Amino acid sequence: MFRKMQDKIRKKILGHNRLINKIVNPVPLNPKLIDVPIIKFSVDENDFLNWADKYAISTVKYFGTPLHKKVLELYTTFKLLEIDTNECYLDAAGGQFTYMEAIKCSKKYVLDINFAPEARLLEQLGIKLIEGSVSQMPFPDKSIDKISCHHSIEHFQNDVDIGFIKEVTRVLKPSGRCVIIPLLISDKNYLISDKKNFTYWEEKGENIFDQTSTLPGGNMCGNFARVYSLDSFKERLISKIPANFKVSIYSLESNRETIPRKDYFFNKMQATINCSYKALSIERIS
Repeated sequence: MFRKMQDKIRKKILGHNRLINKIVNPVPLNPKLIDVPIIKFSVDENDFLNWADKYAISTVKYFGTPLHKKVLELYTTFKLLEIDTNECYLDAAGGQFTYMEAIKCSKKYVLDINFAPEARLLEQLGIKLIEGSVSQMPFPDKSIDKISCHHSIEHFQNDVDIGFIKEVTRVLKPSGRCVIIPLLISDKNYLISDKKNFTYWEEKGENIFDQTSTLPGGNMCGNFARVYSLDSFKERLISKIPANFKVSIYSLESNRETIPRKDYFFNKMQATINCSYKALSIERIS
């Protein structure tokens, strides 16, 4: 708790993402370069606000506004997954921020390496919390209908991101779907930490220490964030998806402008790599 308070004070004095925002910036995605179609996902403001009022009450209350990127993430996966009442739904590396309590489906799971005390309240709502790595899911083959992953894949260390993609393709049922949001892609593969003595592993890319960066997420997120290059995104994720899966990238926009943007779903604490949001969809077709 004391260390967390120190981090907040330091970032308040120094500012946020001082180094990251200078060198780690989003790059436009070319579908020809990544061999994945890019689809526009339009967010209607009235529909979004009505949805947030019904499905994201606790998250909106926590952040004090529905116009927060976490609410936007939840809205996107909800709309793309279209979870049915007879389906089994998994929130991978999820927890406190979810719409699970507001939906009806056959089974609800949250899988994460650890849970904040607030997340434990979900158990009282019939949601099963499972402690473990998303790279080793405790589910049989073809047993899960829908999977979401909200602002977590960038925190997966070593090869957990690769293992996660392999597990997703193993556990998804026929016609099952996984939506991962957001995709952080820059010109290089960056391995970022806000912890001075962070221990890196062998991986192609540039190691960066920025004590003011919000991307690594502090202790709860392992003090680490990965920002993919186009090549590392293809090599680590896309290349691990079998041919019997449909892969798409959804680019979020509102009123024909990409979001988040500096005046919409964004605040001064966030890194510019969050602009704009893209979601990866993986769907088993056979």
